[in-house]
Formats: sequence, structure tokens, C-alpha cells
Amino acid sequence: MHTILAKAESVSLLREPETMKRLHLTSTLAAGLAFIMMSGRQGWSSRAQHEQVKPGPVNQWTIFSPPEGRPFRDFQFLNETQGWAVSDHQIWKTVDGGRSWTDARAAPKVKLLRNYEPQETMEGVSLVSPIGAWVVEGSYLVHTTDGGASWEKQEFEHVIVRSCRFADHNSGWFVGQKMRLPQTKEEVETWYPVVYGTKDGGKSWRRLFTGPENPYPLWDVWPVSSTEVWAVGVSILHTTDAGKTWAEVHVDSRPEVSGMPSSVHFLDSNYGWITTNQAEGGYWFTSDGGKTWDVRGEATPDGWAFGEVVYSSPSDVWAVSGGVFHSDDGGKTWAKVLNGDYSRIQYLKDQRVLFATGHELARYKLP
Repeated sequence: MHTILAKAESVSLLREPETMKRLHLTSTLAAGLAFIMMSGRQGWSSRAQHEQVKPGPVNQWTIFSPPEGRPFRDFQFLNETQGWAVSDHQIWKTVDGGRSWTDARAAPKVKLLRNYEPQETMEGVSLVSPIGAWVVEGSYLVHTTDGGASWEKQEFEHVIVRSCRFADHNSGWFVGQKMRLPQTKEEVETWYPVVYGTKDGGKSWRRLFTGPENPYPLWDVWPVSSTEVWAVGVSILHTTDAGKTWAEVHVDSRPEVSGMPSSVHFLDSNYGWITTNQAEGGYWFTSDGGKTWDVRGEATPDGWAFGEVVYSSPSDVWAVSGGVFHSDDGGKTWAKVLNGDYSRIQYLKDQRVLFATGHELARYKLP
């Protein structure tokens, strides 16, 4: 490890080599496609720099550069100082609010084809303590309980993990897709969206939900509490008993929102929002715990959709789409408050602090 200073049912392990190659190749290709889709959604600095930035105190951000100039794909802060992030093939941690970063893990290489051994791609981060973190690495999970000094790999039979989140030290869920191997020479592999859960901090996992055959996965999961969880992707799922039973939530089609749900967040048990994988259009919003869903509109004059959205209150909303945008009317109208190339945003409710990341890390303390 090294530190870089900034400039400002029970499951079993995967064993079959050919199956592992299929999963790794599928996961690698999907990660590349996801990066391309997200790049289009978020926009690039050449476009964003021409948009007007709203003046005033809302624009007083502190900016840091990611380690070695590598854009972060995802991140999570536990508080104002302690956070973890992933670049394409690296896990990083900070204990000083992003001013410096320690290299915590490099992704291993995997042999997929002859003369083709790429590193696994890092994806989502979920923190459970200052020294405990879960990261989606390739098609599986890696977990540390000692601040990144050592990592445990958890690989699940015929499963590609897409997102993992914990409500507390013990209760966690991950979503993705499970492959059924061909039974005859005439068949091909088939895929099914799945949800897995743990009650013992990841020592054991059980499959809680398997959807009908579909090539598309569940992309994201969000625990509102240790019993209430939302999952989105090929469908929108909701449970209030920790995953024993799941209800499929149907949202009426609206022309302002297109594409497949790809991200879900909740501020509390009432206020939540779902964004999609499309480069244009709005997002879904609920103020009654998911009983009804409304549409919130587009951010930029050219109609680019948000890469990620967070609510600091029912009226104050922050989003990234290249730059950082702010709404003070619950997402009905928007103003740009920060130029740049940002793809992820997080709000720390207790500390009233915003972090946005991508090609830079930006920090803003709310009044």
C-alpha cells in the first residue's frame, strides 16, 4: 500500500474454469458498456464548461484531484474524513476528507482469451465501519475488516454481482444475475435476475429472489432499513421483511422518463428516487414511500439526464450530469453550481456535507 497526496439459499463458490471465463468475460464487457452509457449520460467537460454556473455561496466547493489522476468510478464516505473509492482497477481509502488517498487493493488479472488478461474492473462501494468495506470487483465481492490490510474474496456460483449495500454491520444485500448452464448441445445459457441477502455480516449469503428468465439483471439495491429494501433493474422490487417476500412495483410509463431503472436511493422511508440508464430525460420520485411515483425533469438545456441524484431535504436536491446541479424546489427547476466531470454524488445527512466525484473530488458544507 502507498499513500498519495491530493493536489488541492446458501451459496457455493464458483469452481468450473470455463464457467468462470464466461462470467468474467460477460462482466468485463458489461462494465465497458456501462461506462460508455454513463459517460454519455454525464456529459464531458468540453460540453459542461460552456454552461453558466449559478453564482453565490452555493458554489463554494473545495476541489481535490483523485490519486494519480485516475477518475473514481464510485465512492462512499462514512463521515467527513473517512471514505473509500474505486478507480477502474484500484481501491483507495482516505482518512482526511479526500486530501490524501491510500492504495488499498489492486484488482487481479484474469485470463479470458489467449494474450488477453485484463484486470478486473472495480464497481460499487459499501461501508459498514471505518475499517470495514465491501466492493464489487469484476463479477464477485471483496471484503475487508481491517482497513484494507487484507481482503476476502466471495465468488458465487454462476452469479454476476452488480451492486451490494449494507444497512448495518450484519444486514446486507446484493443484486445481479444468475446464469443457468446449457443442459444440451442445442441450448444456450440463460440468465435470471437475483437478490441475495446476509444476516451475519457476509459470513453466509442466501438467495432471496429469482426473477423470470431475462438477459438483463437487477442493477442496484438500496436498504431503507434492516427490513425494508428496494432493488431496481429489469424490474422494481420492494420488501418490508428483509427479503422473505418481494412485491414487484409497477410504475406507469411516462414520456419524460425512458430506459431501464439503474439506480435507487432513499433519503428516508418516504422520499426516494430512481434514475435510468438513458442519456436523456427525467427520473422517478416518491414522497410516500413508493406508493406513488412522479416525474422530475431534465437538468441541462440540451436534455441530458442525471447520472446520480441526492436529496438533502424534500426541497433541496443535488445532481451530477457532467457538472453539479442544484434544485431548491424539489427537482422541478435546476441551476448549475459547479463545472467539471462528475459522475457520483453523496450526501452525509448527519454532517450536512456533499461529496461529488469523477475526474475530481468536490466537497461542499451545507449551511
